[in-house]
Amino acid sequence: MGSVRWTSFAHRLAKKHNVFVATHDDGVASLAVEPSNGITVLKIDNECNYVKRGKNKVAPQKTQEKLVLESVEAKKQPSSLKNILRTSLYMESMRFSAKKNASHIMQYLTQNSIHIDCVISTSRPFIDCFIGYYIAKRMHSPWILDQRDLAYNDGDSDFTMKAYCRWFKRMEPKVSAFTLVSYGMAKMFAEHCRFEGAKKEKIKVLHNGYDTEHRAVSLATNQHAALTVSYAGDMYLGRRDADMLFAAIKQVADTSSEISANDFSFSYAGKEGAVVRLQAEKYGIQAIVNDYGFVPHAQAIRLQQESDLLLLLTWNTGIDQGILPGKFYEYMMAEKPIICITCGSLPNGEAEHMINNMHLGIAVNEIEYKKGIEQLALYLKQQMQNKKQKQKIIYTPDKAKVLEFNYDNLALKLEQLIEEIV
Repeated sequence: MGSVRWTSFAHRLAKKHNVFVATHDDGVASLAVEPSNGITVLKIDNECNYVKRGKNKVAPQKTQEKLVLESVEAKKQPSSLKNILRTSLYMESMRFSAKKNASHIMQYLTQNSIHIDCVISTSRPFIDCFIGYYIAKRMHSPWILDQRDLAYNDGDSDFTMKAYCRWFKRMEPKVSAFTLVSYGMAKMFAEHCRFEGAKKEKIKVLHNGYDTEHRAVSLATNQHAALTVSYAGDMYLGRRDADMLFAAIKQVADTSSEISANDFSFSYAGKEGAVVRLQAEKYGIQAIVNDYGFVPHAQAIRLQQESDLLLLLTWNTGIDQGILPGKFYEYMMAEKPIICITCGSLPNGEAEHMINNMHLGIAVNEIEYKKGIEQLALYLKQQMQNKKQKQKIIYTPDKAKVLEFNYDNLALKLEQLIEEIV
């Protein structure tokens, strides 16, 4: 529950219902659900410490530059004996810890005479799916298994993917509804688990959204003379890539007598400033990059408000479809034009579709590289001309569609789902 998504849902559900939260204490006070009117909180152990899942690590000899130039689509790892043993032990370790946590939760509920009408579990971590499974099984109650992110990704081995899918299949008879945050994820989840018919009908899309309560820190306005683009976040070892933006800026500067590269400014906040500078250096415009390093969430939102355009980086690959970063919804709330660049092997990503459908800015993809740069260059030139003429930046969103992603409205959608299954 240490996420904006379920913290926002919990507080809204608590306006009409009693909400009991069992949560890992991850130390992120700004995101944690705290006890309040309608909300009771029980802190439980963190993810199992017996066997940690092996992560795909980057070899020490790989330089930052090589990482930038590598393919954005991660190569699938072989199902080695070590991987099989690690994954198997990890699953068993989570199952063991989940049973212990579920017993602790059930004991607390019994002692405090708390009746549960509906169980909701959210991952990651995947251990929460196990906890939800054991509680729903013991209480014979409806259960919503929510996936903030898929438990597996393109970098995982076939064995690891199948191990997760086997457990989803085992849990399915107890699940009333699976909720995923995008249509792409829902599609791939059904495909990998081979859910058809009634099983597939259990899969619902419940998007992430924006929380207007966070607007209190969004008071700054852009005072820069340059046309400022900002991005805050990770680059995911090449899955996210700002190359096309810098290429378009270079093209505008090279083809216009009135606009130079110095008329642009790129603000980055995160841990991978060196990667971003290398991408800009490829076009000789690294001087426009302002690296703020890792900053608190409130400062990142302020950076958005001080910018003219907001950069959204995502990817669309065979397994990872429907990747909609949390920043996307913050950008909706910021009411600033979005430049979306989608990397990966598949065109027409979900983020592209949503931006075009809601008129939120411009969306290009790496597959149509040359065409995308031409479109970006034209868009940047138009916005720059408005900036120089002291006119408003072009932004004409479909406000009714944007409002659907306000957590107030998403919570109503969740409430309807709960009423259908209870």
